[in-house]
Amino acid sequence: MWICAVLLIAVFLLTGCEAAGQLERLGQTVGGWVQGEEKEPETQEESSVPEQNPEEGTGESQEELPETAEPSGGGSGSEAEPAPPPMAGGTDEEGSGLSISLYRIAGTAMIFRIENQSDLSYNSVQFAWRFHAQKNGVFADESGTPQMVNASWEVPAYSTVYELVAIPDYTVLHGDSKQENPDDVFYYNWLSPDDVMDLRIVGWDVSDTVLQDASDWIEQKTDPDAGSGRLGYVWNRSDTPIRFQAVAIYNGTQGGFTESTDYLPPAGVIMEESGAQRPQYDGAQGNARAIVYAGEYLSPASKDQMTAAEIAGQGDALYQPDASAFENCEVLITRAYFERN
Repeated sequence: MWICAVLLIAVFLLTGCEAAGQLERLGQTVGGWVQGEEKEPETQEESSVPEQNPEEGTGESQEELPETAEPSGGGSGSEAEPAPPPMAGGTDEEGSGLSISLYRIAGTAMIFRIENQSDLSYNSVQFAWRFHAQKNGVFADESGTPQMVNASWEVPAYSTVYELVAIPDYTVLHGDSKQENPDDVFYYNWLSPDDVMDLRIVGWDVSDTVLQDASDWIEQKTDPDAGSGRLGYVWNRSDTPIRFQAVAIYNGTQGGFTESTDYLPPAGVIMEESGAQRPQYDGAQGNARAIVYAGEYLSPASKDQMTAAEIAGQGDALYQPDASAFENCEVLITRAYFERN
C-alpha cells in the first residue's frame, strides 16, 4: 500500500515540474502577438503615421502543442507573482503625456496606438483624424475636409493601449435614384496610411479609479485547434485580478474584435465555471484561463467595390473568415490593467 502511495506522489511531482517548465516559456506582454516570437510595435514619433506593411505579422510559425495536450495555465506548485504596490496617481496635469499614432491598417480595420506617459488614468481618450478627400467626396466637415472622431476606452496610467476602428464605408448610388438599388456600389477598403493626416488627441475623461498597467503580468497561448474559432487562452500570473481586452487579425489582412471574459483572477485561484462568460478553469493546475474566441469580422475587404446584388449573393461568407484564416490569426492584447480602488 505504501509503495503505491510513493509512486503516486512521484507522478504528481513530475507533472508539476513539466507544467512549470511550460510556464517559463510563455511570457507575452501587451501588444505581443500570439504567433511565434513576441512582436513589439515599431517605435514611432508622436502623432506619426507609419508606412503600411501588409506582410507584417504573417508567415510566422504557430507554436503548437501535441493534439492530446491542453495548453498549460501555470504549474500547480508555482506561487503567484506579487503585483506592484498600488499607485496613488492623479498628480499630473490632465492631458499631459498623451499621444496618438496609427499603428497599422489591416484590410478595413485601423489600429491606433495611444501612449499615456502620466500618472493619470482615463475612462476614455478621444482622438480625431483627417484624411485626404476621396473622389466621391462623401466624408467632409463644414470646412470641406473629411474628418472622423473616435475614442479609446480605459487608458491606464503609464501604459500603451491599442484601439481598433473600422474604416468608414460609403455607397455610390446607381443613377439618380436615392432608393436602394441592386446596382449600388459599396466602398470599404479605400483608405491607406498615406491618406491619414492631422491625427491628434481632442479630449478625455479622467477616471476616478486608478487603472494601473498590468501588461507584464498577463500571458497568452494559441489553441492548437484554432480552426474551431477558439483562438487562444489568456491568464494572469500575478496575485491581483486583471482586466484585459484583445483584438484579432486574420491572415495578416483583416481585423476583427474577439469574444472573451475580460476578467482574469489571480494566479492559483480556482473559481466556479461560468457558462455565460465561457472561461476555462484548470482545477488541476490551479489557474483560470480566459478563452479568446473569434468575434466580429470587421467589414471584410472583399466587399469593396461590390454591388448590393453581389453582396447579397455572397451572404454570410463575406462576414466570417474561413478556417484557414483562424489558423493564421494574430491576437493583440490591446490593454491590461489592475483596478486600484
